[in-house]
Amino acid sequence: MDKKIKAMLDEEWDNEELFYNISDYCIDKEIKDGYEKLDENEKHFFAIGKLLMEVNNGGFDQYFLNTEGEYIRDTLHFLNLIGETEFSKLFSKAVNIFESDKTDDEKDDAFCELDDEFYELESSAYENLYDKCISYIKEQVK
Repeated sequence: MDKKIKAMLDEEWDNEELFYNISDYCIDKEIKDGYEKLDENEKHFFAIGKLLMEVNNGGFDQYFLNTEGEYIRDTLHFLNLIGETEFSKLFSKAVNIFESDKTDDEKDDAFCELDDEFYELESSAYENLYDKCISYIKEQVK
């Protein structure tokens, strides 16, 4: 695991701050070096960070437009690996829409409904996601 991420784990941040600092670092590293140069843990944080960033900024439609679905499998894998269910269910629905034969207008309508569900998630769902991601990465350091 990258030394910078290990150093971040020693900082006095809550899990949300730590999640976003690691995620931002992985996103910046991907921009600089490419996705394939990220290690497995960096890919996990990149995938979840990218999902949250894109959907919070413009919805599932924006996520798939900007990523072209490139990180679908890694994102689903990591959500399942950490036992996260709420985001996993929504993202799985979004993937099914993205991969369907629906027209672009039909996909947009379906994504809008999912966006509403995503934005209505309780803050505890986000806290749970951050906690699970941080617990997972700390286990990897041991």
